Amino acid sequence: MVLDLVGSEEDREALRRLADGADVLIESAAPGAMAALGLGPDDLAARNPALVYASISPFGQDGHETPFIAGLDAQGEPLWTHALPGWPPDRGGLAVVADGVAVLTGHVADATDFGGGVLAFGGARDVFVARYDASGAHRCSSLHGGLDIQVGLAVVRADAHRVHLVARVRGSLAFTPGAWHSSEGAEDLMLSTLEL
Repeated sequence: MVLDLVGSEEDREALRRLADGADVLIESAAPGAMAALGLGPDDLAARNPALVYASISPFGQDGHETPFIAGLDAQGEPLWTHALPGWPPDRGGLAVVADGVAVLTGHVADATDFGGGVLAFGGARDVFVARYDASGAHRCSSLHGGLDIQVGLAVVRADAHRVHLVARVRGSLAFTPGAWHSSEGAEDLMLSTLEL
């Protein structure tokens, strides 16, 4: 049986009827998603007080997701992984530059440690650039921002020693000391070439 819980009230009611006679319900939706649909533990317990409601969200019940990067061999087997706490998983980019070197970009809204020590935070959101070698070891990372919102969107290999970085800029942003670039409007896209 397949139910469209988001798009169909009829299907949500079908799940409620199934839960009325069930002993156990197991769900793996994002935290709060089932309750927002009227299918949370309190909603279903009101109809079936004996129901055991198990939620197995892949990122915990507080809603915080911790993305990670992984190095894989030619057969797709993992060689290393590195967690990136504080990095919103819906923003940013990854490029494999040369010999397995990984370069990441995105944005953070707080001081963050990508493996080389805590980086000071400067604005509402700061662009980050982080580099890891083929073994997953942190090589360098930096935050770039002003007082406004800056978001790293993508990073693309230029050659073995450089990447092109695309960022959404509001206000001013500098990737090298003193080389500030200012947006011309409310928000602009900026393309920079960075040496590794």
